[in-house]
Amino acid sequence: MRPNGFSKIVIIRAGLLFLLLFFSFALIFTTYQNYQSAKELADQSLKNTALALAATAENVLTATKHNNAIEKLRNIMSDRVIAYALITDRNGVIIYHTNERLLGGRIDDLGEKAKKIENGKGQWITLGTGISAYEFNSLCRLPNGAFGILRLVLHTHSAERIISRANRQWGVVVAILLLLWTLGILLDRFFVRQIDLEKEMAREKELGLIGQMSSVLAHEIRNALGSVKGYVQYMDEKTPATDSKKGIYSLILQGTDRIETLVGDMLTFSRREDYRLESISIEPLLKESVSLALGSWPRKIDWKEIKGNVRADREKLLRALINLIRNAMEAMQDTAGTVHIATTKKGGNLVICIEDDGPGISDEVRERLFVPFFTTKASGTGLGLAIAKKLVEGMGGKLTLANRPDKKGAVATVQLLSD
Repeated sequence: MRPNGFSKIVIIRAGLLFLLLFFSFALIFTTYQNYQSAKELADQSLKNTALALAATAENVLTATKHNNAIEKLRNIMSDRVIAYALITDRNGVIIYHTNERLLGGRIDDLGEKAKKIENGKGQWITLGTGISAYEFNSLCRLPNGAFGILRLVLHTHSAERIISRANRQWGVVVAILLLLWTLGILLDRFFVRQIDLEKEMAREKELGLIGQMSSVLAHEIRNALGSVKGYVQYMDEKTPATDSKKGIYSLILQGTDRIETLVGDMLTFSRREDYRLESISIEPLLKESVSLALGSWPRKIDWKEIKGNVRADREKLLRALINLIRNAMEAMQDTAGTVHIATTKKGGNLVICIEDDGPGISDEVRERLFVPFFTTKASGTGLGLAIAKKLVEGMGGKLTLANRPDKKGAVATVQLLSD
């Protein structure tokens, strides 16, 4: 079974979401792993440095006499990587310190730590100055053969640079994720739009087929109706006025006229129009439209300023205006009222306003005003406004129908390019 448009959208969105989540997780996980590796590398680098310094210090202590050993230790511990270093005996008494003023002091907890130290243990600490450092404690053999404790506190600048570079990757990852999700959203919009376009094209194709069928059907109905109408007219002419059949023929002719009007509207709405635009004076065209639309209608026409020229197809604009004026007239069937007609200039356009004093447009009708075959009139075809909109927009104009802002009634507004 072929999935419909909604199913396609759901499938595409689910697929895009899965891919985005997968790549996001993979990117975050890989970056986290890299960060952890960088941190471990930094720790290992510090530990290796500390082990090398500790081994050198122990060699010096065991291979050299005490006084010479202390002097050599000072040379070794003067390395810039060392923040400070000290050696204590098993009881925590300082027998060597890079700061000589602290010699002979005691570190109470170092004796307890000595019991836990095996091959050397390091950790990150914060000095009293607020600077990060790396503390490394290990056992070492003293010149007298006893075991002491060596504490090395190293500067961590190089290790911090390694970790900092790894941290900067998170900024790149965030930027990539933002770009990735933005592209995902854009792709989602693109695919949804493509599906909507496919649906719209399919609908237009169906409407085109319906329009062709309607056109063929309307022509066939018109041909058959012409024969019926001609025969009834012939019989009506031959029938005496006193014959009871005369009224029946009249009703048949009214019905055929109505069907003929409906068929004509269907043909107008369904066929493709060709427009020949020219400069047209609006005043005579409006007066002709009123004459053809209203005929002997007894109510008033309120003419305001109706000057100006427009770029339009005269025949098609005439048909659109006739439909709009008839719509205004029919809106006042149950009320005494006036049709108000005026034109105004708006930028490079001429605006034609046709207002009525009817009841106005209800909210439930407003959304369906230009829908073909929708009508609130008992005898309407529902194509008048739809045809008017089609013709006006075909000439590059705009048609709107709304309630009058200051009075009761509705106003139809036609906006066309002024000439």
